Amino acid sequence: MITMEMLGKIRRIHLRDKVSLHEIAKTTGLSRNTIRRWLRTADETAAPVYRRSEHPGKLTAFHAALVSGNAIGRPSVSAGVEVHIRELRSEGMGMIKIAKQAECGVSVVQRVLASNA
Repeated sequence: MITMEMLGKIRRIHLRDKVSLHEIAKTTGLSRNTIRRWLRTADETAAPVYRRSEHPGKLTAFHAALVSGNAIGRPSVSAGVEVHIRELRSEGMGMIKIAKQAECGVSVVQRVLASNA
């Protein structure tokens, strides 16, 4: 990764000291094409930026289902269980005890209490 400090040194060596691209490449260990590209950059204050190509990922098609959570196998919690979980929490009971009492997982308890907030 080329840094602003290294970019400044490369420009200074090339422009002030008139050192060739080949010599700069040998001393820095960077490719001549990289050095050439950064020397041709018009804006001298621009920092090197990594640009990732814009393309859809593997899970893009499933994004809506993943956000909702119901389409990936999360069982919906009945209204009675939700009320029971909220009552136990209002009594000051902890998440693990609520999960044991309601006979469900801690993640279900967390999801119910988060939807309440």
